[in-house]
Amino acid sequence: MSKRAVQIDADTDAILRRLAQERAAEPEAIVSDAVRLFDDLYGQAALGELDRRWAEFERVGESYTQDEVEAWLKTWGTRDFRPFRSRQ
Repeated sequence: MSKRAVQIDADTDAILRRLAQERAAEPEAIVSDAVRLFDDLYGQAALGELDRRWAEFERVGESYTQDEVEAWLKTWGTRDFRPFRSRQ
């Protein structure tokens, strides 16, 4: 593994040290995990998935309100639970 020096501000350093201590890990491992997570959330693959989902929405035009989703979630683990698309 190649190592690189980076400069971080004092607040970020404190957070990094706290996370490393809480997880009994080296700060380098925390940074490595954080960069991978950032890439998963905001990298090209994630953007491609968002594009795919947007295209599907434009094709189908189907969406749900927050209230509809919350009401469905409240049925989880109950006898009233139905798969989302057949919940009516």
